[in-house]
Amino acid sequence: MVLYSFYKNMAFAITTFYYGFLNGFSAQSLYESWAISLYNVLFTGLPILCVAVFDQQNSRSQLLEYPELYERGRRSMDFTWFKYWLWLIKGMWEATIIMWFGVGACWHDAWSESGRTLGLSGMGNLIFTSLIYTVNLHMILITRTWTFWNHVGWYLSVLIWFPFIIILSLIPANSVVQADLAYWQAFNFMSTAVYWFTPIVTAVAAILPTAVWRYVMRNYVPANYQIIQEVGRIRRKKAEKKKPKKLTSKFLFKRNKDSSDQEYTGYAFSQSAGGLDLLVSLGMAPLPKAMKERIQKKREKKKSEKDEASAPVEPEELEEKSRHEDNDSSSSTESV
Repeated sequence: MVLYSFYKNMAFAITTFYYGFLNGFSAQSLYESWAISLYNVLFTGLPILCVAVFDQQNSRSQLLEYPELYERGRRSMDFTWFKYWLWLIKGMWEATIIMWFGVGACWHDAWSESGRTLGLSGMGNLIFTSLIYTVNLHMILITRTWTFWNHVGWYLSVLIWFPFIIILSLIPANSVVQADLAYWQAFNFMSTAVYWFTPIVTAVAAILPTAVWRYVMRNYVPANYQIIQEVGRIRRKKAEKKKPKKLTSKFLFKRNKDSSDQEYTGYAFSQSAGGLDLLVSLGMAPLPKAMKERIQKKREKKKSEKDEASAPVEPEELEEKSRHEDNDSSSSTESV
């Protein structure tokens, strides 16, 4: 996060440095003064704050299983002079793309239907929009753990810029909170396609070398923590495959084998596998004919068994039963 802070401020400072060659080093400002004041607080501060709070390089279980991961922190492998200058060079490169793409879009170009250009305020706000896009897009590349608050911080930092300049352009010049942006000027340059498409093209062109570099390093020269991250992904996929499947209605309710005798209801989904049994169990559909007959047979069988058990026993049957028991006992003693 320290290196990222150096990088985003380097990108901001180099664009104003390049503008010095265009204004004759007259100290004229390219950006609106309120935008400069809120650059690190509002437009690029929330994403880095969310990353610092919620981001995880590896999970807790991985750190316990592979204590070698702590070696990077003990040896300061993530904060070296080489990486420091590398991040500064990235900031200079992206500032170069941002500045000259913006100047090229405004150079001898008529934005409005009347044929007039919008001048310094239009060019400055276009370049500042490109700067916000690029710096926050770079944050996506270094974020490893995306939470709800990471999304909120990122989108809020990018999208809040547009209502900010609209409100700023509505402030009269003679007010207490005086703005450098001319009155109603934001509506003029925000109504053009150049203002909306140039920052997108600029941000993609500026961030593309960094994205390619990170892809190559992760896939062909990975660090130890990146290897452990891939191991964790593979384990999670295997664990998901081993999870038991959820039971559906066809496992919970025994289907009737004789489906030809079933009386289907008007529900379309009741004719799918197990659908009718589910509706019957919930009392939302009538019992099929075959099921009714099966239930009736079970009831008659239970009734007959109950009647037999409760019927009075005749004396002759008792004597015959006792005679059979005596014969069984005598045969068992002879065998012994």
